[in-house]
Amino acid sequence: MDLKTTFEQLFAAIDKKNLSKLESFLPNSGPISAIMCDGTIIDSIEDYKEFHDEWFEDDQWNINHQIVAIEETPQMAYAVTEGDYFDKDEDGESYNLSLVTTCIMRKVEGKWVMIHFQQTETQLDD
Repeated sequence: MDLKTTFEQLFAAIDKKNLSKLESFLPNSGPISAIMCDGTIIDSIEDYKEFHDEWFEDDQWNINHQIVAIEETPQMAYAVTEGDYFDKDEDGESYNLSLVTTCIMRKVEGKWVMIHFQQTETQLDD
């Protein structure tokens, strides 16, 4: 699978709340880090899985990612996306956020695995 397809499938797994597909992009062991748009810091594979398992149970939100940049070396790669996140607050009021997401992958035994993921709320120009 080429790198662009790999990133597309990873982001589609998040967009569609598909935990098993998302987990297929995680390393079997070793370090991983994630910084979510609410400031949550995740520093282990198990914590990343647990965070997404709980988040994916919430049917109030949806998100979309559009890849705007990809850079690749033989062993490392990253993608940057722009996207929109839609949710409801504690009072049931709808809101949305514009996000920029950066995902870094490392090639391990011929397979791209995610090692860092960061979402940042931003003001994107239309």
